[in-house]
Amino acid sequence: MAATLNIRCLNDGQTYTYTEGTSLQEMSRQIAPALTGHPVAAKVNNSLRGLANRLFSNSDVEFVDITSPFGMRTYMRTLTFILGKAVNNLYPKLSFSVDAPVSNGYYINLRGDDGTASVDAIRAEMGRIISLDLPFCKVVCPTAEAIAVFEAQGMTSKVKNIRKYLLAAQIGRALCRERV
Repeated sequence: MAATLNIRCLNDGQTYTYTEGTSLQEMSRQIAPALTGHPVAAKVNNSLRGLANRLFSNSDVEFVDITSPFGMRTYMRTLTFILGKAVNNLYPKLSFSVDAPVSNGYYINLRGDDGTASVDAIRAEMGRIISLDLPFCKVVCPTAEAIAVFEAQGMTSKVKNIRKYLLAAQIGRALCRERV
């Protein structure tokens, strides 16, 4: 039998009772009248989490919407993933990157475009993907497997960043050992 949790919602100051394993999405639907906007994420014990996350201990929860900086970053990151999926669906040979923010937007760079890529087609495909209301699923795998997947998909910048991070981590561990 699942344990009972006491979850304090910081949005309305109320404490709610849920069964262990309840998702933040389920919670947000149940307490929607107490929320001022549409939640895109939640801070659980002050740590930002996606709404698919499940709770397994008593917690303080604050739902965030796009009016908060945390919520807006989550929303923009979500749109970036949807943009990537739309570009890949329509133009599998193209690659794209999201570069430094410009004014109140982002600079998107499509590489390999011969002029046939259509912003309108990408926008329509993003709308189609959004209408499916699919959940985001985090995939955790060994680093070597992730590198192989990204290499097979031609995502060389991701491979480069992973290898750079691994090298930095190895150097950091070596420096720590030398100081001991």
